[in-house]
Amino acid sequence: MPSTEPDRPLIVAFDCTGDTLSACLGTREGVLVAATAAEDANAAEALMPLLDRMVRAHGKWSDVGLVALTIGPGGFTGVRVGVATARALSLALPCSLMPIGTLEAIAACLPPAPDLWVVKDVRRGEVVLQHFRAGRPSGGPELSSVDAARFRVLANPPSQLGGDGVALLDLGGIKIEAEGVPVAEGVWRVACRQLAEDRHPVAGTAVRPFYQRAPDAKIAQRLRPPPDVD
Repeated sequence: MPSTEPDRPLIVAFDCTGDTLSACLGTREGVLVAATAAEDANAAEALMPLLDRMVRAHGKWSDVGLVALTIGPGGFTGVRVGVATARALSLALPCSLMPIGTLEAIAACLPPAPDLWVVKDVRRGEVVLQHFRAGRPSGGPELSSVDAARFRVLANPPSQLGGDGVALLDLGGIKIEAEGVPVAEGVWRVACRQLAEDRHPVAGTAVRPFYQRAPDAKIAQRLRPPPDVD
């Protein structure tokens, strides 16, 4: 699958796996614009209008050669909306896709660090954490209780922590960084790095959402008692 073509240089990047929807438009040379939606925005309603405004302000949709997106972990609905939107764009334009792990995108938003844990709050007293060395994943994302994650981090303290789940760990003495740019810009950074390393984009049908656990609705359904039978 080819990467961005010379006559289709635009890269659309977005993230709707967290509490705030963000989007970014750029080329392999730099970011043209990055933006976030209102905190209470519904991703299914806000994502395409946000992308459309950005693309039309700097070109046209036929200039888009690559769509990069976060595939999770994150909110179930946001992950589904992001993957479905990217698949639809890959068919409509058509274009290639670059799926990016959410925690890797967050890591790319942080200042460079030799040793980093990114921790994401996934509710119900759990977090997902992933370790990075020199900006590259040293392992995959792991689902953990808050207590187990705290023990894991303190057992080998990193030089830096990031992500919205860090506050839950209640750690002291380790530098905590907030993302300096929207997560979508981290998606763009990782996509450009992967293109430079000749890691090729994929077709829309190859992109799958990444869930760290089963959807809450299915869990609730399993816990529901069976109906009374006369």
